[in-house]
Amino acid sequence: MNARMQRIIQLLLTSNELQTSTELATTLQVSSKTVQTDIKNLKGLLNNEIATIESYRGKGYFFNVKDENEFKRFLSKVTERNMQVIPTEPEERQQFLIEKLLLQPSYLKMDDLAEELFVSRSTLQSDINHVRKIVESYDLFLEQKPNYGIKVSGNEMDVRFCISEYIFNQKADIMDPSSDLVEILAKDEIDWIRDSILSKLREHKIIITDVSLNNLITHIAISCKRIRERENIEIYHEELKQITSKKEYQIAKEIAERIEQKLNVSFSVNEIAYLAIHLQGTKKMHSSSEMEEIQTVLEDNIQYLTKNILKQVDNIYSLDLLQDKELILALSLHLKPAINRHKYQMNLRNPLLNQIKNKYPFSYEIALTIGAQVIKETLGITIDENEIGYIALHFEAALERKGKSAKNKKDV
Repeated sequence: MNARMQRIIQLLLTSNELQTSTELATTLQVSSKTVQTDIKNLKGLLNNEIATIESYRGKGYFFNVKDENEFKRFLSKVTERNMQVIPTEPEERQQFLIEKLLLQPSYLKMDDLAEELFVSRSTLQSDINHVRKIVESYDLFLEQKPNYGIKVSGNEMDVRFCISEYIFNQKADIMDPSSDLVEILAKDEIDWIRDSILSKLREHKIIITDVSLNNLITHIAISCKRIRERENIEIYHEELKQITSKKEYQIAKEIAERIEQKLNVSFSVNEIAYLAIHLQGTKKMHSSSEMEEIQTVLEDNIQYLTKNILKQVDNIYSLDLLQDKELILALSLHLKPAINRHKYQMNLRNPLLNQIKNKYPFSYEIALTIGAQVIKETLGITIDENEIGYIALHFEAALERKGKSAKNKKDV
């Protein structure tokens, strides 16, 4: 039973008078023929001992409930099978359409979408125009074909980025993303992906943050879904050569092999390289001894960028942060994967962003007006507010070490 059929029952039950197919069609914004077809199907679903739809020629339809308790049970079962709430506001419909189009690789017919959303063709077209602008911001486009329908098209890496960013990273639970990911994979498959990542990272003695772990789970789950749909990543030869020479590629290969055992998917070299890219972009946690060792191999350009940011901060606010070796190293270690994330259009959600803005406004201001600006001037990169929030945390930690936290800073 679709949502429109449920609405027909509601309209007939709440009306004190007979309702014609024309009257119902006007309310539902569909044709009289569609209403007549729905009522015919409803009659087939209803048990005559529970309820009937009685029709009177020239007068309309009447819904007759014979057994109240059984009818309630019938409605309850129907509701359980149709848990999806039909969005009514334009923003909700647009979110629904983006999810539907991104998670369905084949064409979707406009008439089917209009029927599912319970709207007219013109209303749907208006919503589609807004959706088109949203997907274009991810370098994607809506492809429409007569007699086929509509679908999202574009570079596969951009499609996956959009799925991750627009669908999951906006709403996923920071501690348990599996509740949302069950839309694309079974829960036991998601659990296996998590176990595969953790077991291989332990073997290689790598510890990553919870946010990075959940991002990895999300991206691998999306990859598995897309591989099953024969939508594969393509990486340029020279770039692929660079990635396969990295340590992360070997770890990615081991994770992929373990996932293949359970999920019945096959990771190509390009897909493993795509996973390696995400491993390169993860936020890792290091011990004090590891930090000292890492400092000797950290690229000079990253350390130069960090020191340039701190130099500008000191020039404006006289905080003397350029002498904080711990800050230089920690911020450099953050910027290295952050730049990599931007290069490959990867997203790292910051679940603490609003708290950082409210609790550490001074540190966030430094990260936004100086940190982000220096990065843009030096590398031509515009970082998003999620990354800015993480940079602000490094500044806040340094300020607290100096006893100059924002809460102690006087306004002049």
